[in-house]
Amino acid sequence: MIGHALRHAAAACFLLPLLLTLLLTSPEQLSAINDTDRAAVALFNYIGDASFALTGALAAGEEGMDLMGCLVVGFVTALGGGTFRDIVLGRTPVFWLTAWDEAALAPMVSGLAFFCWPAVARRLRLTTEDEWLFWTDTVGLGAFAANGAYVGSSVSPRSPHVGGAALCGMFTATFGGLTRDVLLRRPVRILHSHAEIYAAPALLGGAATALWLSAAPTQVEQALLLGLWLTIQPRWSARAAADHHHRPTARTAVRHFSSLLLADSSSPRMTDDYPSFGDSSLLGTNVYYPFAAR
Repeated sequence: MIGHALRHAAAACFLLPLLLTLLLTSPEQLSAINDTDRAAVALFNYIGDASFALTGALAAGEEGMDLMGCLVVGFVTALGGGTFRDIVLGRTPVFWLTAWDEAALAPMVSGLAFFCWPAVARRLRLTTEDEWLFWTDTVGLGAFAANGAYVGSSVSPRSPHVGGAALCGMFTATFGGLTRDVLLRRPVRILHSHAEIYAAPALLGGAATALWLSAAPTQVEQALLLGLWLTIQPRWSARAAADHHHRPTARTAVRHFSSLLLADSSSPRMTDDYPSFGDSSLLGTNVYYPFAAR
C-alpha cells in the first residue's frame, strides 16, 4: 500500500515543474518565446528519442534480432511517429533528415542497449517487465505527445486546429511503437482492447498542449510541461487500477502454487525457446553476443 501511494506521488510530481515555471517566470518572459522555450523543445525531443530507442531495441532483442535489427527497430520506434506526423503536415524533408543530433541519438542508444543490456541486466537483476521500463516508456510517451502537438501548432503559414494538433501529438507518441509492433509481428498495442491504455493518454496530453498554445502561443515551456503531466498521470492511474483489479487473492495464490507443484518439469517453458539477446548475431552472421550468459 505504501509503495502504491509512492507511485501515485511520483506521477503527481511531474506537475511540479509546471507549477514552478508559472511561479518563477516573469510576465515579460511569458510574453515572448525565449531560449528556455527552445531548450525545452529540444530536451523533450531528446527524452522521447532516447526512451523509445531503448524500449524499441530491447523489444527487438527479446525477439532474437541481431545488431542491425535492434538498430532499425530502435530507430523506427524513436523517430517513426514524428516521421508520420511530418508527412501528414507536409513538412519535408522530415525532421531527422535535417536534425543530425536526433538521427544519431536513436541508433546510439539502440546500439548501447544491444551491447550493454545483457551484462547490466544480469548484474542488477533487471528484466524488461520491471517498472522502471514502464516509467521510461511513459515519460517518452508524454514528451512526444506534448512535442508533437507543439509541432502541429507551430506549422506555418496555416497551422492545424486544436484537434489536429492534438492528433499530431498522438501520432508522434504512438506511431513509432505501432511500426515496431508490425516489424516484430506483435499485436499492435494501441489497437487491441486487451493491451494497456496508451493512445488515449497521448491524445489527452497532446490536446492539453495544443489548447494551452492556442490560448498563449508564447508559453511553449508551460504547454509542454502540461502535456507531459496529462499524459503520464492518466496512464499511470490506469496501470494502477489494472494492477489493483488483478491483485491476486489468497485463493488464487494457493491455486497457482498447487499448479506449480503438480506441473511436469519436462513440459516446455516459454523461456526454453524464447529468443533473447543471448542468441542474437551481430549482423546476421551467427556471431553470438559475447557478453551473454551461458
